[in-house]
Amino acid sequence: MQTFSLLALLALAACTPLPPTSTQISGEDNSFQGAIQISHPLTETDQQALHYGLRIEVDGSGGEVVETLAGGQTVLLGEVALLGPGDVDLKFDYNFVAIGFYVVKPFNRFNLEGELGFGHSSLDARASLGALSESAEFQEFGLYVGGNASYQLNWPLLLFYRLRGFQGSGDDETSTWETQLGTSWTVNETMTISAGLQAWNYLREPRSMPITPSDLDLTLNGPFLRLEFSF
Repeated sequence: MQTFSLLALLALAACTPLPPTSTQISGEDNSFQGAIQISHPLTETDQQALHYGLRIEVDGSGGEVVETLAGGQTVLLGEVALLGPGDVDLKFDYNFVAIGFYVVKPFNRFNLEGELGFGHSSLDARASLGALSESAEFQEFGLYVGGNASYQLNWPLLLFYRLRGFQGSGDDETSTWETQLGTSWTVNETMTISAGLQAWNYLREPRSMPITPSDLDLTLNGPFLRLEFSF
């Protein structure tokens, strides 16, 4: 009798469908990014000497990607599962706040800059498939590190290349990176305007169970504009 019961349980378990595995949402969009940066030098800003200071920067952007699901595939952001087949439309807004320390080393007309500090990443995502929709907000605190190489053209113009990465400290794996190529125009002693082209990537790999939410791999390309103030 015990053997029969055990066999029945095994047969029932074999017939029970496994929970659906969520599908990654990945895609690329063209979008504008805006930013405000405020720096406070802790030393004299000498064109020939090492100088450093504190910095706060706020960035914002957004985009839209589409993930095509086959039959049986599922997208899960929070509690509502979007089941394929069909196209999942994901709209998102992204904000990043960075507070850190920067150091600049001049080499004649070249400048090398490094920055390190704390960051806060916030992604507001809204997914829809047919009549179903779901929204979720993902926030992470962590560390960021960046570098900047610039070349002084005819004053007040400057050409620069910037690279920055962020790693979240939460249970879910969240990281971002961005690269920028642009020019800066010095308006006066306290204000600079920077503009150019940028590429940005957001990667989120959740770890929660029993059904793990969908990974997010989002990329934005396009122009950027940053207002920079120094006090």
